[in-house]
Amino acid sequence: MPQHPGQPLAPPLLGDHGPRERQEHSWRQRPAVSDWDTALTGILAPLGPLMMRAFRHAHAPDVKPDGSFVTQTDRTAEAHIVAALHQAFPAHGVVGEEGSRRPATAGAPTWYIDPLDGTGAFMEGLAHWGPVLTAMDDQGVVGGAMFLPRLDELWFYERGVGAFRDRQRLLLRSARPTPPTRTLLVGGAMLQHLHIRWRGRLRNLGSTAAHLAIVAAGGASAAIVGPGWGTWDTALGLALIRATGGASACLGTTPTPADAPPCSPSIDAPSPAHNVDR
Repeated sequence: MPQHPGQPLAPPLLGDHGPRERQEHSWRQRPAVSDWDTALTGILAPLGPLMMRAFRHAHAPDVKPDGSFVTQTDRTAEAHIVAALHQAFPAHGVVGEEGSRRPATAGAPTWYIDPLDGTGAFMEGLAHWGPVLTAMDDQGVVGGAMFLPRLDELWFYERGVGAFRDRQRLLLRSARPTPPTRTLLVGGAMLQHLHIRWRGRLRNLGSTAAHLAIVAAGGASAAIVGPGWGTWDTALGLALIRATGGASACLGTTPTPADAPPCSPSIDAPSPAHNVDR
């Protein structure tokens, strides 16, 4: 099990962060589900105040070659995460969206880092954005977490432990008491290039990782992820979906089994589009 990062959790943010009632019933009041949960929460939660201070302020982002934005908040968050991961998991490798690289010791997992998934949503004052961490080995996803500071929402997965939101286990698809929603989550770029026929709502929340997590929790029927998204965007969400009885498929194919790896989980080359269903 990992060493504890030794960093205190950030205090609850009220005010712009959300109603007091949510804080009183949040994940902060519940015990960690595992040592990995403790470690990853200790890494991600301190980023909440940093990101909330920058939220809704003027940004001067750079535009990356793929057309996406990167802000100073992205870079600062990645530096914090890389340093904290090195302290907690010194043998593990690192691949960060903003350029961080460190090779893993033989047999150890590699962490794929998106320091701020949903940068556009963050800049526009929306709610679904935050850091995402996913550890992978030659068998797939070992574990990972996503923290959404604006919502004070924590998502966690660990192989052999399960899938959780706010430290409460996600229900299996077969155990959900309510009928499935008719919402399809689609990224903005996909909406521009696809003609989608769907008998329900189409929504874009601005974060691929959040889209997939919401499907895992039953808040949407499916999500479509376009080409070019990296492992840091998709691996955690796909693990959450499969842990709750869902499946994924490349567009134009049949769903893959629950224990199958994601479609081309590549970091350095574009991935095929994913059609993810519960």
